[in-house]
Amino acid sequence: MTADEKQMIAAALSSLRRVYAGTLGELRLLPGRVVDATAFWPAPPPGTSRLWRTSPAVVPETRPQRDRHGRGWSLADSAALSLGFVHRDLLGVEPRKGREGYTALRDAVLERGVRVLDATPVRVDVDRYVHKLPRGVVAQPYRATLSTGSLVAEAALSAIGQSRHLGGGLLRPFDVPTDVVDEWMGGHSWSL
Repeated sequence: MTADEKQMIAAALSSLRRVYAGTLGELRLLPGRVVDATAFWPAPPPGTSRLWRTSPAVVPETRPQRDRHGRGWSLADSAALSLGFVHRDLLGVEPRKGREGYTALRDAVLERGVRVLDATPVRVDVDRYVHKLPRGVVAQPYRATLSTGSLVAEAALSAIGQSRHLGGGLLRPFDVPTDVVDEWMGGHSWSL
C-alpha cells in the first residue's frame, strides 16, 4: 500500500463515527489509534516455537484444484495457497489463475518453510465467512495449525482464506515447546 493510500484510509476512518449493524442497531465508534501490525502479538516465551492456529474458521479462496499429476488438493494445500495469496508480494511468483498458477504459488509458500500441521473441516454458518462464491462452488470451512516458516514474522498480525475479508481466518499464536515442535516437524512427510 502506498503512503497516499494509507493516508486516504486513515482520513476516512478518522471521520467514521457511527456504524449501523443490522440487529445491533447503531454503534458509536471511539477515536481509533494506529497499531503496528508487524509487532501485534507478544514474542513467544523462551524455549518455545511459534505455530499458528486459524480462528474462528478459514474458507478456501478457490474451488478444489488438481495438481499436475491429477491428485486432488487437500485442505492443507488450500491453507498454503491462502498464505500465498496474502503474501504474494514477498514470494516473487507472477500472479496467474488456474491450476498452474495456484500450484506455483503454493509451492513458493512451501519453499519458504511453511508447513500445515493440521487442517480439519468444521461445521459453521458459512454465510458469516464467505462474501462471494462462484456458481457451483461449495464453501468448505476448516481450521488449521501452521508453521509459517520465514513467510510470516512471529509477531505479525495476519489472516488467511476468503474469510479474511469478513473477520475470519485470523492466525493466532500457538506457542509450543521447541523440542515438541522439532519432533513433530521431523516426523512428518511434507509433500502436500
